[in-house]
Amino acid sequence: MKRRLATIAAIAWTATSAFAAPPPPIWTGFYAGVNLGGGANTSTSVTTTGYSTFDWAAGVYNLPFGWVSGYRNGVAKVGQAGVVGGGQFGYNFQVSPNVVLGVETDFQGSGISGNGAS
Repeated sequence: MKRRLATIAAIAWTATSAFAAPPPPIWTGFYAGVNLGGGANTSTSVTTTGYSTFDWAAGVYNLPFGWVSGYRNGVAKVGQAGVVGGGQFGYNFQVSPNVVLGVETDFQGSGISGNGAS
């Protein structure tokens, strides 16, 4: 009988400790991270209009020094592609269980560029 009670007590103690709440997280400390991504797109129906500042063709506006601005329009095929990346770091300080103060900075950059043909 004592052995059975000891077994039941051991099982009960193990079961309650397995379901005990974990300790609250501590959000104080330094952190850092990086991010990397990319993008690409191609469009075959980009409508272009505008004035070319240094165009010798007959145009709409006469500019100083004999330069002529011609009106151009059409449909172009435009493609863009490249990478995007950066990093961030900061420091957090947990004031209380419900309040965390911190500072963070990040540096980002993009190498996305494009080209087109009419």
